[in-house]
Amino acid sequence: MKSAALLVFARQPVPGQVKTRLCPPLSKIEAARVHEICLRAVMTGALQIGDVETVLVGTPDGSEPVFRRLIGERLSRVWDQGDGTLGERLERATRKAFHAGATRVVAIGTDSPQMPTGCIESAVQRLDHADVVLGPTEDGGYYLIGLRRDPDCLFQAIDWGTQRVAEQTRAQIRAQNWTLSELAPTYDIDQFADLSRVANAPPTGFLTRDAIDQLRQIAVTADSRPHDS
Repeated sequence: MKSAALLVFARQPVPGQVKTRLCPPLSKIEAARVHEICLRAVMTGALQIGDVETVLVGTPDGSEPVFRRLIGERLSRVWDQGDGTLGERLERATRKAFHAGATRVVAIGTDSPQMPTGCIESAVQRLDHADVVLGPTEDGGYYLIGLRRDPDCLFQAIDWGTQRVAEQTRAQIRAQNWTLSELAPTYDIDQFADLSRVANAPPTGFLTRDAIDQLRQIAVTADSRPHDS
């Protein structure tokens, strides 16, 4: 493994199991399509970053064939996330990357495909001087976390899925006397307003014009339905 590892945490795009907060107004199939578009965009961009070993860390376990069909032949490494909380899965995957030879590990998801493409290179560079790099989201979570050392208890005692995730993570960093560097905040595509926001913006981050057009069409179609349907 290269000295810098990028772990992309991804969920198989199964209707009813992804982007559920977009339903309604989206149907379960449309929400899964949004997830797939974001997944493809993030992975396509991530695999083009030089000097970084990109690994798709997927769930449910055993989904490697599905991800390979979605992403294509450039996808070289796929790991299972395993069971447990998000913290347990992050801890397991980051440790695996360190054990495989990485000295700097960056983890992202697929919910913020509009994140600046340079944030990953910036995070890797910042890890030369900081123990942890954090990319916060507007809802109190984070879209990126980078480490240059074993996570220890960094991912423990976190109320995952709440507005306290980023602040509790900062508290863990302070408690261990680690140094922190923060990237500019952005947002996750969790609610319909988030989908509309990204669909009506110019292409940015990992999102191409084609991806934006696909997201916009889904948003317009869903928004045109009667609200009580």
